[in-house]
Amino acid sequence: MYRASGQAVPVGKRILELNAKHPLVTGLQQAHKNRGDESSLAETAELLYGTALLAEGDIPEDPAKFAGLLADHLARTV
Repeated sequence: MYRASGQAVPVGKRILELNAKHPLVTGLQQAHKNRGDESSLAETAELLYGTALLAEGDIPEDPAKFAGLLADHLARTV
């Protein structure tokens, strides 16, 4: 309707909903409590958000940064 009438299509705000009882989320909470590392938690949150974007067919805002975070995270877990 917006395009047909020549108006700009409004952009909605994205919302990432997490299940607080999911093992990934509880594991992140526990790891954060143990290490207290804010930067690691922020990086993991960014990875979760970027993965959610990919899952819905979109692209992370900075694909190179996302790929770097993912590679670093995988290197630490191997």
